[in-house]
Amino acid sequence: MSKTATATKPKEEVKEKEERRELATAPLQEMPAWMAEEAKKDAGKGVSTDAADNIVPLIYVLQPLSPQVDPSSPAFVEGASPGKIWLRQSTPPIIDGEDGILFQPCYFYKDWIEWTPRDRGGGLVAVHAELILHKDYPKVRTGVTSSGTKANEVPSPKNPKTMIWVTEAGNELRETRHHAGFVYLSPTNAVPYVINFSSTGHTTSKNWMFTIQSKRTASGEILPSFSSIYKLTTRQRSNNMGKWYVLEPAWSSWVDPNGYKRGKELHDAFASGEKQAEVDEAAAGVETAGDPDMGAPTGEMRDEVPF
Repeated sequence: MSKTATATKPKEEVKEKEERRELATAPLQEMPAWMAEEAKKDAGKGVSTDAADNIVPLIYVLQPLSPQVDPSSPAFVEGASPGKIWLRQSTPPIIDGEDGILFQPCYFYKDWIEWTPRDRGGGLVAVHAELILHKDYPKVRTGVTSSGTKANEVPSPKNPKTMIWVTEAGNELRETRHHAGFVYLSPTNAVPYVINFSSTGHTTSKNWMFTIQSKRTASGEILPSFSSIYKLTTRQRSNNMGKWYVLEPAWSSWVDPNGYKRGKELHDAFASGEKQAEVDEAAAGVETAGDPDMGAPTGEMRDEVPF
């Protein structure tokens, strides 16, 4: 790299950070009036409604052990470091965790994802709509998924104080909370993404949901989640085993009319099954506050140390 390129790079990075900071207060640009009128006549043309063509990518929080932060790894991403946010398929893909991103939550759902432990190769086994607990069980809790897979709740082999669900085949079941919505890369560029929370990451998800539900009309009706934009930053947590990073949502602003309509459409697309979240097995080395020994899926926000 030339001296000139090296000298200008910091200025470019500073400019990008300033533009992202401006998003929190910048008004969203209105669509030209002529386009809005034409779009009413041509709504949906050229767009696939097949779920297979509508896979929404995940948001990642990079950890100290993520291969994306290791320059010697084939998975290394330029500019990646612990605590930063990685938006796959985005430009730029790496966002500073302190600057954060603006996110409009539009749809929420839960399921149980079955994963093969990493010491057995890792990878996705199946996605189950729910886990039905048996009312009568002996010393450990037992259940069966909506797909008929039986599982028991047992102490984690990595941390006996933590209970996990394991199937009869030895795979791990994780209840996962999904928040689908738009990341505002600029005031006029909103891109759909999904954030997954599992394990003790449920705490962050539940606290965020409490904040979302607190937004009400003057007469007390709960506003739809897509009525607001939240700023998501990262913060470091630590214990005697190490340090890791988690997401921290905070209310930022209301959406404009176009944003409200856009959010409602994404909500309906997920509710109907037209859109679905990505399951990224290809990046299985990313540790987003997960447990690498259990083959934690990428894109999960697990509020526990990843060591």
